[in-house]
Amino acid sequence: MIFTENQYNYRMPLKNLRRIFGIFVFLASLVILIWGIWPGHERQQQFKLPGANFELSRATSSILPGDYQLQIKWPDQVRAGSVNRIWLRMDPISQSGLNSSIDSAGERSPAVESRLEMAGARFVPEGEISQVLTPGNSLQFSWQIQTSQTGVYPGKIWLHLNTAPAQASGAGNRILLLSQPIEIQSTKLLGLDAYLAQVVGIIGIVLGAALCIDLIVEAFLKTGRNIHEVRSWILL
Repeated sequence: MIFTENQYNYRMPLKNLRRIFGIFVFLASLVILIWGIWPGHERQQQFKLPGANFELSRATSSILPGDYQLQIKWPDQVRAGSVNRIWLRMDPISQSGLNSSIDSAGERSPAVESRLEMAGARFVPEGEISQVLTPGNSLQFSWQIQTSQTGVYPGKIWLHLNTAPAQASGAGNRILLLSQPIEIQSTKLLGLDAYLAQVVGIIGIVLGAALCIDLIVEAFLKTGRNIHEVRSWILL
């Protein structure tokens, strides 16, 4: 088909407009996709056990098999709909002479129990997690957490030391080791949660690339010609 000069001049602005729109859609979708998959910002706090609190130190110094370093990591900024993790780790700094999970009196080594509280958020596992505290070994607790709406989600991490004896009839003793408040800020982008942002981003990238496919082909061919010219110049 042969175009007149007026038809040609009319089609060129439309072609350029389509290319510009395609590039805009591609770049905007790329930003949305990156937002949808980028990990949230994490906060971290450390504590030492038995710690500086006199009552806590006196209560735990004869029970804990040494000194411990507590480390908490949690995402303070997340995307609604994304799955994130909260970590609590307990590492030995020094250890006493206790060597077994059952001592000479027939009592088990203390157990460490942890629990997460956060209203409005979904997380697993729920309730208390318990692990036996043995000398020289680290303990780690983790929760998977997901928010569905924007806003601030206040919560708290509890950590107890349970000195219950091996006999089921023993009353045991629960000592509070940590009660740490945490806060998570949940956000959306243009009303999109993390999953929808990923879907919209992928679809938009494909659509944007299709709108300016001729520009991509031209750039590819031009690059190929330049490489061929450089290679021919080197071989001369």
